[in-house]
Amino acid sequence: MTPEKKDKTIQTEHFTLRPFQKGDEATLQKNINNPDVAKTLTRVPFPYTEKHAKEWVARVTNPELKNEIHFIFDFGKGVEGAISLDHLNQKDRSAELGYWLAQPRWGNGHMTEAAKAITTYAFTNLNLIRIYAYTFLNNPASSRVLEKAGFKKEGILRKAIGKEGKHLDANLYALINPEFE
Repeated sequence: MTPEKKDKTIQTEHFTLRPFQKGDEATLQKNINNPDVAKTLTRVPFPYTEKHAKEWVARVTNPELKNEIHFIFDFGKGVEGAISLDHLNQKDRSAELGYWLAQPRWGNGHMTEAAKAITTYAFTNLNLIRIYAYTFLNNPASSRVLEKAGFKKEGILRKAIGKEGKHLDANLYALINPEFE
């Protein structure tokens, strides 16, 4: 992924999606360190410590980072969520969508707005054909986000995601670039 694509800022109607930067650690830790947020995420520990936040920001701001792009939700108060494209695969022209939002922002359509913005960005600027995402079966709100953003459920992956010592089933959703439908 070229640096200019990683440094992209996306303006939506209600917020800005911008890359992580040094100084985001405190609001990241504050807003993701919530058991209701953490239980919906595959790779986020709880409790989420200051050390976790520092390590994450250092990792995603490293200019050598490849095959993933991370944006924060910026409503003017620091990190209040994030959305990312992981496992960017230029050969297959695909990526995995992942996201989380601070609990006070839930229920306002912000995640659907962000999912639409980042998928449009990915299809237009990264020349992707397919974007996929996983949701836990006990997280219907996340499934609704994807469905409202145009994703189609492709099936259930049995025992696909390890979380807290268990292997959980996950819904698999995908969105295909309209140019390839």
